[in-house]
Amino acid sequence: MAERMCKNCGAPIEDGATECRYCRTPVGATPNMVNNSYSQGNAFNNRQTRSDEEEHKIHAVVAYLGILVLIPIFAAPGSEFAKFHANQGLVLFLTSIISTVVFGFLPNWFIFKGLHSLIGIGVFALMIVGIINAVNGEKKELPVIGSIKILK
Repeated sequence: MAERMCKNCGAPIEDGATECRYCRTPVGATPNMVNNSYSQGNAFNNRQTRSDEEEHKIHAVVAYLGILVLIPIFAAPGSEFAKFHANQGLVLFLTSIISTVVFGFLPNWFIFKGLHSLIGIGVFALMIVGIINAVNGEKKELPVIGSIKILK
């Protein structure tokens, strides 16, 4: 008699067995049934154990939206992911405030207006990069300001 093989892992199936002793796949299962049950099980497990990045992604994104940086600071104080992005968002927010205050006191010359505009464009560009990193679940430091740590 020919030896039966598991359709999932290829291990030999013993006579009278109802499932593979290695991967627990039912003996009569087709490859589609195996793949569907496996992927459904993984989807269920992923919902049960969400990572810090998945759970606090929205907090990380909001951290780059000006004064809304306070939301992740207070709503997710235990999340390293949210805290990382909140720190970078806070540095960007403070940079834009300081820039506005400093250039508000300087004479209304073309050079000062230009510098203020360049800083504003830079802050906006870094904000977009930070949001993209947060959406992708990455903790990448932003250029220029990424090494500044305000939140511990």
